[in-house]
This record gives sequence, C-alpha cells and structure tokens, in this order.
Amino acid sequence: MPAPKIKAVIFTKLFRKPMKETSGTIEGEGISTSDKVNIDGENGKVWKGKVTTWTGNGVVWDAVVTIFKDEIKKDEDKKGKKAVRALETINVTVTNGSNEPSTPPTMSTTTPVVP
Repeated sequence: MPAPKIKAVIFTKLFRKPMKETSGTIEGEGISTSDKVNIDGENGKVWKGKVTTWTGNGVVWDAVVTIFKDEIKKDEDKKGKKAVRALETINVTVTNGSNEPSTPPTMSTTTPVVP
C-alpha cells in the first residue's frame, strides 16, 4: 500500500480539553478508514486520532482527534487569565495500516486552539 499523500487539511478548531473530540477533514490519496492521524501544535501540544469515514467527495476523508499531550503548565491557566483562542500552526501526519507516514511527511496549516 503506498504511503498517504496529503493535499489539504481542515480543522476549524482544536480543543485542549481532554476527551473532547475535534472533527476535521483530510484530503489526499492513499488514505483509508482507521488510518492514524497525528497533529503537532506549538509548545508541545499533540493531538491523536484516526480517519473515520470517506466523505463521498473525491479523496476527502473525515477524521477525529483528541488532545494527547499539552505542555502548558496548569498553574499558568489558573492565574485569573481569561482563556483565549490562539492561532497555531499545526503539522498533520497520516499513517496508513502498513505504518507508512504521509508524504510530504506533514501538512502545515493554521487553526485556532480552544482552551
């Protein structure tokens, strides 16, 4: 099976709350249901998930991810600062069932992160 080739990624927002799923779409060739999705954000944030379904439109797939690692110190969030959405550059990688990562290795885009 050839490695996935990502053409575009759309996650309109990413949630930092544990267990809160974020849905998005991934466009590319060589992608199938249950492929792993890994999103690396800024400051050590990582989301993990999987491709869920084909959208029925060309080579566009639905995916869901949840926060896996968040390096923001919890006490920084509790100092009375209002939570804000921050735009972040994210890098998305899809790994197929044969454990081959996408080429190019990642697709970068900018998306808001919701506390």
